[in-house]
Amino acid sequence: MCKKIKYYFIALLYLICFYAKAQITEGIYRFDTRINGLVPHPLSNKAFKSTFIGVYSVSGSQNVQLFKNFYAGICGGNSLYKIPTNKLVAGNGYRLSNQFQLNWVGLNTGYDYYFTPHGFLSTSISIGQSFGKFSSIQMVTPVPIKDEFSTAYIQISENINFILEDNFGMGFLVSYTYINHSFDPTDIALDQFKHYENGDINGAVSHLEVGFNLYFGYVKKKK
Repeated sequence: MCKKIKYYFIALLYLICFYAKAQITEGIYRFDTRINGLVPHPLSNKAFKSTFIGVYSVSGSQNVQLFKNFYAGICGGNSLYKIPTNKLVAGNGYRLSNQFQLNWVGLNTGYDYYFTPHGFLSTSISIGQSFGKFSSIQMVTPVPIKDEFSTAYIQISENINFILEDNFGMGFLVSYTYINHSFDPTDIALDQFKHYENGDINGAVSHLEVGFNLYFGYVKKKK
């Protein structure tokens, strides 16, 4: 696993320790649903980052409070990437419109730190399985392609929520996702339209996501 993941883990542990020490109050709901709407921004590898842009990412989780403000649950989501029509243009006039769809499902755990009764920060980590598929593939010369893959992923998220009603909140979220897959342009014949250096395929696919989130709490804890 790349060094970046190591640093994110260390930062996550520091945040959790800080939250636990500085805790002001606890959440009042035993269960919650969290829904996210984000825009993904490719970070690596170089071939993937220089070819695709993020269109959208939607995800959600169903959680149960374990103790204090620690929680765990199940999560999943879907992301879409595309090649902009003006990014790869072949000499014969082809304008590529390839798309990349990423689905994932996993388990997550996290901690909520209430800085006021009406606002909290949340740090979480998710691990599971991802499923990628490339579509709208074009080629000049027919060659065998590999348009699907399935591999493990890890995601670390940080968000801030503001409680607007008794059991409803909104906020902002940023997350980092590491996918254990090295994107190779030759798998989908992109090398027929653009020259890639050998080093461009080094490293796994990763991306940063920024957007908003919704929080729904239900079933109040017993006092």
